[in-house]
Amino acid sequence: MPDPRTLDEFNARAAQSMRVEGTGLETAQVYCCPFCAAPDWAIIKVIETDTELPKERGCSECGRTGKFIIHSDATSVSIDFVQVGGPPPPDYLGFIKRADN
Repeated sequence: MPDPRTLDEFNARAAQSMRVEGTGLETAQVYCCPFCAAPDWAIIKVIETDTELPKERGCSECGRTGKFIIHSDATSVSIDFVQVGGPPPPDYLGFIKRADN
């Protein structure tokens, strides 16, 4: 499927693609592709977020790869998202840092 053409189309597809499933220790967040909102980009158990979220993942629909970088210290946690491979993201997504391996 081609990239959504507008931010509204991206947001509508993302709303359909993102979900939470499971219960208890099996509860998982199902993420859509951060570039094209394709479903099932990552399925991460909530209790494994700190180890699973930073893993590089690719999208079979748009061919882009990315990963989250978690920064933490004694008083705070912040998360950045970077693109690792594939074509540039659509302009309407704004600036996404590129961190090629």
